[in-house]
Amino acid sequence: MALINKLDKPIFLKEESKLKVYISKLQELYNKAEGSFKYKFEKELKIDIMGELGEKNIAYELKNSNMPMYVLHDVTLEIDDLSAQIDYIVVTRKRTFIIECKNLIGNI
Repeated sequence: MALINKLDKPIFLKEESKLKVYISKLQELYNKAEGSFKYKFEKELKIDIMGELGEKNIAYELKNSNMPMYVLHDVTLEIDDLSAQIDYIVVTRKRTFIIECKNLIGNI
């Protein structure tokens, strides 16, 4: 792969994520919600904020790895009515990796 052979560091081809927008909209709904709905939004917000933090941690490690690679973040693949969201696709000289982030909270 001639494109990768010229690299000397990680290159993020797609860095943005839809999760930030989702969290922002969820925060708006949380602020308007009352009672049990507020609790449900709060729970979902905590999970999504922790997920975003996990993705940021992965991005930090990839950026500071000093390895030649291309990185795509938050990729959605669609075929007919099926879709799959992938947190990171990392392409190196020899391998392609799919990274799915999980930043779990609570007791496991």
